[in-house]
Amino acid sequence: PQKLYYQRVDSMGNCPWDTAAQRVTLSDSAQWWPAIYSDGANGIIIAWQEVRVRARGTDMYAQRIDSNGIRQWGDYGVAVSEADSSQDSPKITCDNTGNCTITWADMRNGNYDVYSQRLTLSGSPAWQVNGIAICDTSNSQIPTGIIMGSDTTIIFADQAKLDDRPDRSTRHGIPDRSVRRVPLE
Repeated sequence: PQKLYYQRVDSMGNCPWDTAAQRVTLSDSAQWWPAIYSDGANGIIIAWQEVRVRARGTDMYAQRIDSNGIRQWGDYGVAVSEADSSQDSPKITCDNTGNCTITWADMRNGNYDVYSQRLTLSGSPAWQVNGIAICDTSNSQIPTGIIMGSDTTIIFADQAKLDDRPDRSTRHGIPDRSVRRVPLE
């Protein structure tokens, strides 16, 4: 199965962590569609989708790698969402304290909705288990980007299919041609 690896390469092409890339997780399942973001302390946070329990579909996991190349959230990472059905297309952003917010497309309601989870520096979920719905209209939505608006909001954009045409919509399904801000608290 496909595995995810990480390696630091400096401006001179040297690999200061090790000569061989390291695995993001020791899970035997296939991993794919990684998203990566700086943790603000010379490390990284990686989110990916993986099938660890086949009956559930793809789930979302994350791992923090510190400035020395050491996995910080255990050998298998932490669960971002293990809800029934599939979680796909992760997007990630972090604040200046190392907390991160991961947004993804989620099929738990029968069509793709946008869900999000905030993880603390230690990898603990700050929101409810399996994340919160950010945009859950009756049609499918796929997140296309996410950034920190400040330490208390995220700004995200998604592609939604409303009336058979791509568009964006608000959390309440009202068409909106702008990006949205979501409070983190």
